[in-house]
This record gives sequence, structure tokens and C-alpha cells, in this order.
Amino acid sequence: MPSNAKERECFILSVHHCTREKNFIEFFRPDNSGYALRLHAAGRYTAQQVMGHLGYYNDGHCNIAVPCDVIESLSSPAPDGYFDDNGGVVVLNNAKNWRKAIKSAVAKPKYEPKPEYPRARRSKEQSND
Repeated sequence: MPSNAKERECFILSVHHCTREKNFIEFFRPDNSGYALRLHAAGRYTAQQVMGHLGYYNDGHCNIAVPCDVIESLSSPAPDGYFDDNGGVVVLNNAKNWRKAIKSAVAKPKYEPKPEYPRARRSKEQSND
């Protein structure tokens, strides 16, 4: 890779914080400081940062790291009136987007990601049977 080539960046998706009730996938903000729904507020982590702490950023149980270009291709405009200010893009919390994100993770996670999203089947732990 040429020294002037930009290193590939990743978004960190929170598997743990995405529940069936959430409309959008949540992302780490910059410097591990909270969560964001819109991509302009999400942190961009270098491949070197992610690979240096793979057990944290890409464990599968809590988080997965996915290249920014993959996530940007899944984004759609944020609905007007949903946030205090209009604009920006979000990634819908649905099966299709999670399948693509998991398939594109920077490395195979230690644990199988099991995100929740609207209309997903409930696990045995969640059912009352």
C-alpha cells in the first residue's frame, strides 16, 4: 500500500444496544465516547485501531467493526422530525442491513453476532413459553 494511500476506516456497530424497538443501528462515537444514530456523528476508527483491540471492537457479542464504505452503502436519509435537527443519514435496523454488516466485518468475531431488530424472531430467553 502506498504511504500516501488513506487507511481503510471502520464504523463500530453496537450489537448489544440494538433492540427490537430501535429503528436505527447504533454506532460508536469518536474516541469510544457514547453512541450515535446518524453517520456524521459516528466515529471512524482506523483498521490499525480496530485490529489492535479486536476483542473489544469486533467481539460479535457486543460490537462489530465494519468498513465505512460498506455501512455508507446501506445508509438512507434520516427522517425529518426524528432528530432535533434535520438531515444526515442513518442505517435502518433490519435483517438485510445486519446480514450485510456481519458478512463484511473486518474479521470473524469470537462470538456469533445476534442483533435484534423489528420483526426478528424472539429468542427462547425472550419468550414466555
